[in-house]
Amino acid sequence: MNDYERRVELLNQTKGTSAPSFHPMNREPVSQPKSSLGVRITICILCFICYVLFDYSDLTVSNIDTQTVVHQIGKQMSIENILE
Repeated sequence: MNDYERRVELLNQTKGTSAPSFHPMNREPVSQPKSSLGVRITICILCFICYVLFDYSDLTVSNIDTQTVVHQIGKQMSIENILE
């Protein structure tokens, strides 16, 4: 068995396994980046809860109420207006 066939066989054996990846120069495991999806979902849920509480109790912060927020979300903006 030559070197190429041995490598192909090793690749076929490791397919589907979750072996740690190594950097070819130092042979230390390479850490995978962490996902921030959980943090983003938590922030979205907190924002929604705050909106519902403000709407339910008719609170106003800095002259901004829930109707203003709804209006701003539905407002169509163009890039030229944002850049000005």
